[in-house]
Amino acid sequence: MQLLVDQQQITSYASFGSLTGGIDYTGPIPAEFTVDFQPGRYLLKQNLIVINPDYTAPTEAPAIPTTEQQLLMQQEKDIIQLKQLVMDQEAKIATLSKGSAK
Repeated sequence: MQLLVDQQQITSYASFGSLTGGIDYTGPIPAEFTVDFQPGRYLLKQNLIVINPDYTAPTEAPAIPTTEQQLLMQQEKDIIQLKQLVMDQEAKIATLSKGSAK
């Protein structure tokens, strides 16, 4: 396994192949390392992978749509409303056509 390390924090790893600037690691690997890996969550201390006691998960800010995305969403909403209006009109026309055929 190869590890990328920045000031003892493991920032990336490769189980197969190599990483540019990576270091070879052949020691024990914690069971949760590959399942729960996050950059900085683990440290390489004294040639062992250990959990970083100071690690805090990054908080993700809610995505705010750009002006273009908001415009596209509004256009999509308008199109859906127009399609519904057309379907309602088609149903009314079909009903009226049945009545005039008698």
